[in-house]
Amino acid sequence: MNSKIVFVLLFLGISCGKIEQIQDSFIAISGNNDLTMVDVRIGSIYRNDPAANPQGYDFIEFENTQYRLGTVSSEIAPEVAKLPRGQLVQVYFKGQFVRRSGVSTTNPTVEFDVIDLTGITKK
Repeated sequence: MNSKIVFVLLFLGISCGKIEQIQDSFIAISGNNDLTMVDVRIGSIYRNDPAANPQGYDFIEFENTQYRLGTVSSEIAPEVAKLPRGQLVQVYFKGQFVRRSGVSTTNPTVEFDVIDLTGITKK
């Protein structure tokens, strides 16, 4: 009988520690939603083909959101230029997210999310 009680108490003690670790992880995630805290991300890049779509634009697709390309660092500009146009290409990328910073000049004006790209590698 005593061994069952000891086992149950041991099990509860271990479980409480794991639950606390999980709670701490959720608190850390919910308390910091700044995407710039992550260094390398996985997403897809789309380079517009002006011949097929003159009104289109280049963008990075990350977590079901399209971010228009803002500035592209001079170090990676040749790599971006090598990527095919008119299709999504999976990439690893680094960049600074600037949310809701771009404004198109269309009527009515539209705000959009922008990323300034600092690193890219084809996946």
